Amino acid sequence: MIFDNHAHTEFSSDSQMTLQEAIEAREKLGIGLTLTEHFDYDYVNTKNYKDMDFRFGPSEYWQQYGSQRGGNLQLGVEVGITDTCLKANQEFVAQAPFDLVIGSIHIIDLMDLYYEDFYQGKSKEEAYGIYLRVMARELARHSYVDVLGHID
Repeated sequence: MIFDNHAHTEFSSDSQMTLQEAIEAREKLGIGLTLTEHFDYDYVNTKNYKDMDFRFGPSEYWQQYGSQRGGNLQLGVEVGITDTCLKANQEFVAQAPFDLVIGSIHIIDLMDLYYEDFYQGKSKEEAYGIYLRVMARELARHSYVDVLGHID
């Protein structure tokens, strides 16, 4: 069976999709689904912070979604891996039996890579070179990660 292993619901502050909507979409498409809510411990310290708090409690997540877990619906997390959140991420991931842990680089130098300010004053090669070097370094340090996300 094909799985979508990177989906967010309302547990992520950038999504409004409910669990029921996710289940209905999965059923309509005939695929499996792994919910991977954002846990980005350091996001509130970024220059781009706009009331987006990508932190949540794993116990609340499991209380609300755990009864639906199994077979075609798995529960995971997408953690933002940075040099300042290794311990916080390890503690978070240890609190629940996540089916999948995605590690993603969302922040470099307190800037969200989604926004243009990270790229200003840099060539494409320079910006992506920084990104790839940080990714390699952090992936080596964050050994609990199952899958690397956003390699783009």
